[in-house]
Amino acid sequence: MELRHLAYFVRAAELLHFTRAAESLYISQPTLSVHIQQLEEEFGSPLFARIGRNVRLTEAGQVLLDRSRNVIQELELAQQEITSLQGLMRGTLRIGALLSFSLELVPIWLGVFTRAYPEVHVIVTTGTHQDLERSILDGNIELALSFLPLVSDEMVHEELFAEDVVVVVSEDHPLSNREKVTIKDLAGLALVLSSRQTNTRRILDELFIEYKVRPKIVAEIDDLHAILTMVKMGGVATVVVRMAVSEANGLRVIPFASAAAQLKAIALWDRRAQMTPAGKAFLEVMKTHCGVDS
Repeated sequence: MELRHLAYFVRAAELLHFTRAAESLYISQPTLSVHIQQLEEEFGSPLFARIGRNVRLTEAGQVLLDRSRNVIQELELAQQEITSLQGLMRGTLRIGALLSFSLELVPIWLGVFTRAYPEVHVIVTTGTHQDLERSILDGNIELALSFLPLVSDEMVHEELFAEDVVVVVSEDHPLSNREKVTIKDLAGLALVLSSRQTNTRRILDELFIEYKVRPKIVAEIDDLHAILTMVKMGGVATVVVRMAVSEANGLRVIPFASAAAQLKAIALWDRRAQMTPAGKAFLEVMKTHCGVDS
């Protein structure tokens, strides 16, 4: 069976007139009849009942018509998607990310993506989770990289991986020789943390409450680089996601003993908007190279 057999059959079934159907398909009426006959032989059942000059579908013909329309519709959608994918060779993709994604993951993802689609110009902006959701809803970016939970009900998300929350100290800090720490180890320590608007701070505050720890927070800053600079100077500790910091340049990264100190890294986008082929391709790159299964 060939696709054109189904296309010819559908046209004949819709018009119930072989001559007009053949004319609309730019083939001869005998040619159309041969294709229909081949289908009938393949299915072992007549598809049309010919009563005088009138033609109607048999029960088998009606079943085939319904199924054939679905097949043709799916193939048309596939053609549209393939045509859209060809458009990935050029254009602009705008994405947003928390700054913590930008140390290692965003450069890796961009490297893979730009090698596969060199004519796509990618623009990356950073901001808080709230900033990213607002930019998506305003249409300024298509896709963002952040952590759960979401703020707006208009967002759709896909989980990428679980990321550990860690303590970061200088090499001469009292905790620097520890392999692991607990939330209670932070009691009484001078801490520099991000603001309460961040997801890292949210999970940390929940753990403080759960373990009845009263933190000594000496500063709150929404600038990751400033936080790490203060930690490097010594005397203070911070808590960030693991991918936001490198142990180079005088910093020590210490994991928590409890797996509860984790965040779910996600890609998010507007549920009301159709993602572009470039956006879909970048999402696939992230899922393939997320550092968990790759």
